[in-house]
Amino acid sequence: MFNALQQFLDDASGIIWGPATLVLLLGAGLYLTLGLRAIPWRKTGAAFRLLW
Repeated sequence: MFNALQQFLDDASGIIWGPATLVLLLGAGLYLTLGLRAIPWRKTGAAFRLLW
């Protein structure tokens, strides 16, 4: 019983965290970076100045 559940979870994990999901995550990050005109990269120095 436990082995069957473990095998099912391993298979599901392989499907969910496969290459397609990683490509989607990278694509979403690139889309948001370009959509926000790279504010996370341009304003990093100002963010650290405000932090300290």
